[in-house]
Amino acid sequence: MLNVAFEVVFAMRSLAITPLVLAAAKFIACMVLAYNFMYLASVGNFEDRRIQVNGELYMGADKKFKFDWGILPWMLYYLYGWVWIMEIINAIGHFLISFSVVSWYFIRKEDGMKRAVPNMPIWKGTQAMVVYHMGSVFLRLFSCWWNAFLHYSRLCL
Repeated sequence: MLNVAFEVVFAMRSLAITPLVLAAAKFIACMVLAYNFMYLASVGNFEDRRIQVNGELYMGADKKFKFDWGILPWMLYYLYGWVWIMEIINAIGHFLISFSVVSWYFIRKEDGMKRAVPNMPIWKGTQAMVVYHMGSVFLRLFSCWWNAFLHYSRLCL
């Protein structure tokens, strides 16, 4: 089994680059989503009029931040979307790698070797995914989001 895996990777060099591109995409998406989540986590009001003199409130040197708990459902919705976006990147990677391996697997052998290796399988897989299979990728993610949420929450804790 290991020999076949090496044969696939060395026959199609683009398979070695795919995990690096996916890792970079996950890193960038995670950083953008984390940065935007900070805005949701900072929704609230400052109480700056805290000094009371003769029934009148005046601004003092100190301020107190009060978190707006009405934003909590939207934060949960954002976290759901975050997990969904990360799983989209995973599903795209799984599709591209499986497309490449399957396109290599169904090549006929000539003299015991696979000579006609597919040219640019990742690019062809991307085209096939966008044109024919993007709905299937999204539907899969919609149906199994709970497993992904548990996976990412376990990694964060």
